[in-house]
Order: sequence, then C-alpha cells, then structure tokens
Amino acid sequence: MRHSLVKNRSFWSPLRLLLPFALILKTHILLGGLFKKNGWSHLSIISDGDTWFHDPKVYAYFDRLDDDGFFDDFDHVVFYGAGPCKYAAAAFSVAAPGATVDAIQPQTTLDPRITDWDDRYMKMRRTDFTSRYGYAPNMLDAAEQA
Repeated sequence: MRHSLVKNRSFWSPLRLLLPFALILKTHILLGGLFKKNGWSHLSIISDGDTWFHDPKVYAYFDRLDDDGFFDDFDHVVFYGAGPCKYAAAAFSVAAPGATVDAIQPQTTLDPRITDWDDRYMKMRRTDFTSRYGYAPNMLDAAEQA
C-alpha cells in the first residue's frame, strides 16, 4: 500500500481539523502530541515515498469526504504539508472550501511542460499533473488563506 490514513477519534473536536500530509508515520506520531494538547481533530494522510499523493484511491477518498460533507462538521480546517507533501496540502484543499493551507516551500507541479528546467524527481515527472488535483495553485482558489 502506497498511502495510509490515520484518524484518531479519542480526542475528536468539531472546532478544528488539522489534515497533515506526511511521508512517514513518524511525522504523524511527532505531531500527535500537538493535536491532543490543543484539542484538535486530525486526519493524517501518509505516503510511502515521494508520490505527491497522486493516486486514484486518494482522489476517491477526498471525493468521498467532499460528497459526504465531512469538512462541514468543522469550524476550521487546516491542510499542512512540507516536502512533497506541501503540493498535496495545496492540491487537496479544494475539497474543503474556506480551509487554511500551510504549505512549507510549496511545489506547484512537476509537469515538464512548465518545469522543463527542473531535473529532480524524474520518475514523478511522468505523472499527470494536468488533470484531477493536478496544478496546485488552481486548487487554492477556494482556500480562505494559503
């Protein structure tokens, strides 16, 4: 499995949902104390490697959250990401209009037509960054703050 979901209802709060994207479970564990201390709900999306969370199953999951009105249950939703996760934080924030996006040094796309100068992440550059959840800046239109 390339992606995992971690949701902790032991301190679920309707006030604030923090949705961090992480590369490894260790990041989630380190943030867990912060969630509990502040009384925040959290829904962590964890990737096994640099995937930019481009996966039909991840798309379907966010579509389902949106269709079910999941994000409507919270007063404030924050999407967070660093490294390749910053792209995902921006791109998937479209599912929660009015959310805040905290993306540390964000990447907008790996589409070689736009970033032909960038020779990093060659394997991921073959990924379609033009379709669903593709170009992160376009997904930020519904965010309250980024």
